[in-house]
Amino acid sequence: MFFNKEKIQYLAGSREIVFWGCSEDWVPKTQKILPQVSRIVDINKVLLKESWRDLTVIDPSEIKEQQDNVFVVITTGSIDSVVAHLLELGFIAERDFCYSPFFEDFSLASKLTNLKTELIFTSSDYGTRENVRGSSKGGGIYKLSIDGDEYTINTLISGSYRQAQFYSDRLYAIDYVKNELQLFNTKLMMVESIKLSSRHYTGLSVSDSKLFLVSSANDIIEVYDRQTLELLKQVPFSDKSFSDKGLHHLNDCYYDEGKLFFSYFSRSGAWRKEIFDGGISFLDIESDEIVEVQSGLFQPHSPKIINDALHFCESPKGKVYSSSWETIAQTSGFVRGIAYQNGFYFIGQSETLYMKRAKSVSNVMMNSGIYILEEQSKCMRFYPTFGIKNIHCVLSIPQGW
Repeated sequence: MFFNKEKIQYLAGSREIVFWGCSEDWVPKTQKILPQVSRIVDINKVLLKESWRDLTVIDPSEIKEQQDNVFVVITTGSIDSVVAHLLELGFIAERDFCYSPFFEDFSLASKLTNLKTELIFTSSDYGTRENVRGSSKGGGIYKLSIDGDEYTINTLISGSYRQAQFYSDRLYAIDYVKNELQLFNTKLMMVESIKLSSRHYTGLSVSDSKLFLVSSANDIIEVYDRQTLELLKQVPFSDKSFSDKGLHHLNDCYYDEGKLFFSYFSRSGAWRKEIFDGGISFLDIESDEIVEVQSGLFQPHSPKIINDALHFCESPKGKVYSSSWETIAQTSGFVRGIAYQNGFYFIGQSETLYMKRAKSVSNVMMNSGIYILEEQSKCMRFYPTFGIKNIHCVLSIPQGW
């Protein structure tokens, strides 16, 4: 419905192009690219009289008689009502009418500000404010419900959770403090749980047959049978693995087509000396070979394949990438957790705990919350999650949940 000057003229053919709607903003702009237009339709013809901005004003009732001889360009913000009227008159969208090209930004912004959706996000906060990683609401699995300017946050499950994933009729998650893998059904009731053998599980991903867990303490990837939850093997990242010191700090992971992508703070194992040579690699599930795909990153998180492109966060820099080279978002906070749905990205932000690591950001945003990014316009909105410090994972809710 948004076409440039050439496409509008092509669609109109030999028909007369007329405007519909006397907007003080949109009409002057549209006149500049379509100066040949001489008539405009408006419901307020009585008030406007015969002429407005050198355009002859006609009443909507007059346009039906001329349907075969006109092509309408909508130039009013009351888009929905005009489209409904045109359709009722028998006009066909994109054949007989379109929007002014200058409405596109307005339309995209409206999509964002009027968005209605629900999301899941996880938090690893402890349930006491006395702990540096504690908060008033505490950790858990939360639902964020958005309806334009209104939004609510509801606690679904209390605990300390990092990565989680929906798969079929189960939600897989690990309670970080209890060191326990937990499976929830569609009513979010726990149906199975197992104690885990390593510590500090930060990453989780699921395939048809396997379950993958990442331990940041031992810098290993554990592979389980998804049905039986039997541990099949442990894959070390390097000869420094199994140290229980988290020298590489492996964190988030994501399975895609035989590869498990995962992020880490330090390839060399020296991040505790403030040497952040982080990156993203993948584990080839068949061969157990580990292949580096992105290096030189500062505390990366949340690798995810979206629309066949690797997405990830460079958390302290507030950056979100949609490939090795394209930055799709630049924020002022510590970003972690990415979801995507119908042209919108959903990006988590945590409070920054280490201010000296955030020097690349001019003014550090200390609120946790969720950004919503409209893919085409790159416009964003922010929904703060007061009372929560850390957001780790953001998930779209599958149908049936």
